[in-house]
Amino acid sequence: MDSIISMGQKYLSGQSGGGGGSSGGFDFSSLASLAQQHDTQGSGDSDLFGNAASFLQNNDQNPDDVDEDEMSQHEQKVNQGGQAHSTEIGNAAAVSSIKNMLSGGGLGGMLGGSSGDSSSSGGGMQQKIVSMAMAQAAALFDQKQANGEVTGGDKQSAVNSAGSAATKLMLKYGAGGNMGVLASKFM
Repeated sequence: MDSIISMGQKYLSGQSGGGGGSSGGFDFSSLASLAQQHDTQGSGDSDLFGNAASFLQNNDQNPDDVDEDEMSQHEQKVNQGGQAHSTEIGNAAAVSSIKNMLSGGGLGGMLGGSSGDSSSSGGGMQQKIVSMAMAQAAALFDQKQANGEVTGGDKQSAVNSAGSAATKLMLKYGAGGNMGVLASKFM
């Protein structure tokens, strides 16, 4: 696990120089297509993910505005079954995608250097985590809705919440090479 975190930190330190401002160098235009690639269940479409990418780009993603403990509670609540709001579903999807990447469920291919989306715009792993969170939120919302377990909100708000939470976490921990700290919060 430590070697995965170390590789992730090295990778991210090379990715953090691309952009500025509160976006941390994210290429928001590619998030929608990346999310569709991660959407293996067909829960979303280009409009859903495109609207979420626009939401992220047009709204301040303040990394100090994220509560990791609350997100962890949401993930536990959603994964244990029962009722959940779209915001809770989005937060659960963000935590799940981070856990998946940090435990090696996608990290290896990105660190090898041959990945085509390790662009100079800064992103790579960060954008994969955000887009994966968006895709997982869409699938999780559909699952909860089919079981009559959605207490409020809609699929768009779940996807927006997932993207926002994941973006804030990447800005707070990823861009500074602090993935080990992030891993300790959710693993």
